[in-house]
Amino acid sequence: MTETITIKDCPICGKEFKPRRSDAVYCSARCRVAASRERQRERTTQQFEAQQLRVEVFIEALKKKDRPEYADVVEHLLDEYGLEPAFDTAKRLSKITGIQF
Repeated sequence: MTETITIKDCPICGKEFKPRRSDAVYCSARCRVAASRERQRERTTQQFEAQQLRVEVFIEALKKKDRPEYADVVEHLLDEYGLEPAFDTAKRLSKITGIQF
């Protein structure tokens, strides 16, 4: 019986390698960890973008519900001070103002 030798390309460094396991994707632990960190960065970026959108929707909700003073404060903090919304900013704003969106 002839055993087939499989050579794979590492998606991180591009190096060709002979996997020790059939389900190996990366050539080394270093590349596996680098891929994991990249995926985590992407998830964090997506979460941050979603939070920014929630804050924008919340500001619009404040304006529509005759609470422009809250909307002005939020916009001022975000714009003037260059603050970025935390992951739970919209939830906190909702609790403070009593407005659900």
